[in-house]
Amino acid sequence: MWESEGKFANYAIFYVLVQDVTATVERAGELGAEVLMEPVSDSAGFTFARLRDTAGNHFGVFSVPAP
Repeated sequence: MWESEGKFANYAIFYVLVQDVTATVERAGELGAEVLMEPVSDSAGFTFARLRDTAGNHFGVFSVPAP
């Protein structure tokens, strides 16, 4: 979101299902990615995070709650 204008950014963000969001974010950081949103969990137990890779692409990772 462009904070100064109150508008949504003009791009799509894809999310990738991973086993462990925290471990994935840590490894991505080691490889040069920037963490845009630290891992958070919602009330249903899904965990999400957002990253930017070294080429500037935004993407997300998520995991589902244990059965």
